[in-house]
Amino acid sequence: SPDGLSPDPELARLYSGLLACEARHHRTYVDMAEQLFGRPLVAARLKELSVVEAEVVMLSEGAVRMHS
Repeated sequence: SPDGLSPDPELARLYSGLLACEARHHRTYVDMAEQLFGRPLVAARLKELSVVEAEVVMLSEGAVRMHS
Protein backbone atom coordinates (compact mmCIF):
# COMPACT_ATOMS: atom_id res chain seq x y z
CA SER A 1 0.00 0.00 0.00
CA PRO A 2 1.17 3.61 -0.52
CA ASP A 3 1.57 4.28 3.20
CA GLY A 4 3.87 1.30 3.69
CA LEU A 5 1.38 -0.61 5.81
CA SER A 6 0.23 -3.99 4.65
CA PRO A 7 -3.53 -4.53 4.52
CA ASP A 8 -4.99 -6.70 7.23
CA PRO A 9 -7.92 -8.73 5.83
CA GLU A 10 -9.17 -9.71 9.29
CA LEU A 11 -9.21 -6.09 10.46
CA ALA A 12 -10.91 -5.06 7.21
CA ARG A 13 -13.67 -7.64 7.84
CA LEU A 14 -14.09 -6.37 11.40
CA TYR A 15 -14.51 -2.77 10.27
CA SER A 16 -16.82 -3.80 7.46
CA GLY A 17 -19.04 -5.58 9.98
CA LEU A 18 -18.96 -2.58 12.33
CA LEU A 19 -19.95 -0.28 9.49
CA ALA A 20 -22.96 -2.45 8.65
CA CYS A 21 -23.98 -2.58 12.32
CA GLU A 22 -23.70 1.20 12.73
CA ALA A 23 -25.74 1.73 9.57
CA ARG A 24 -28.52 -0.47 10.97
CA HIS A 25 -28.47 1.44 14.26
CA HIS A 26 -28.64 4.74 12.40
CA ARG A 27 -31.60 3.59 10.33
CA THR A 28 -33.41 2.27 13.41
CA TYR A 29 -33.03 5.56 15.29
CA VAL A 30 -34.02 7.64 12.28
CA ASP A 31 -37.09 5.47 11.72
CA MET A 32 -38.12 5.87 15.37
CA ALA A 33 -37.60 9.64 15.28
CA GLU A 34 -39.64 9.90 12.08
CA GLN A 35 -42.50 8.01 13.72
CA LEU A 36 -42.49 10.43 16.64
CA PHE A 37 -41.80 13.74 14.88
CA GLY A 38 -42.38 13.22 11.16
CA ARG A 39 -39.94 12.92 8.30
CA PRO A 40 -39.56 16.67 7.48
CA LEU A 41 -38.59 17.64 11.03
CA VAL A 42 -36.14 14.76 11.37
CA ALA A 43 -34.56 15.51 7.98
CA ALA A 44 -34.10 19.16 8.96
CA ARG A 45 -32.52 18.21 12.28
CA LEU A 46 -30.17 15.69 10.66
CA LYS A 47 -29.06 18.41 8.24
CA GLU A 48 -28.35 20.75 11.17
CA LEU A 49 -26.35 18.05 12.92
CA SER A 50 -24.33 17.26 9.81
CA VAL A 51 -23.33 20.93 9.48
CA VAL A 52 -22.13 21.05 13.09
CA GLU A 53 -20.30 17.73 12.78
CA ALA A 54 -18.54 18.95 9.63
CA GLU A 55 -17.42 22.08 11.48
CA VAL A 56 -16.03 20.00 14.33
CA VAL A 57 -14.08 17.82 11.90
CA MET A 58 -12.74 20.82 9.97
CA LEU A 59 -11.62 22.62 13.14
CA SER A 60 -9.94 19.60 14.67
CA GLU A 61 -6.20 20.02 15.12
CA GLY A 62 -5.48 16.31 15.44
CA ALA A 63 -6.69 13.09 13.97
CA VAL A 64 -10.44 12.79 14.13
CA ARG A 65 -11.59 9.64 15.88
CA MET A 66 -15.09 8.42 16.48
CA HIS A 67 -16.07 6.79 19.78
CA SER A 68 -12.97 8.06 21.55
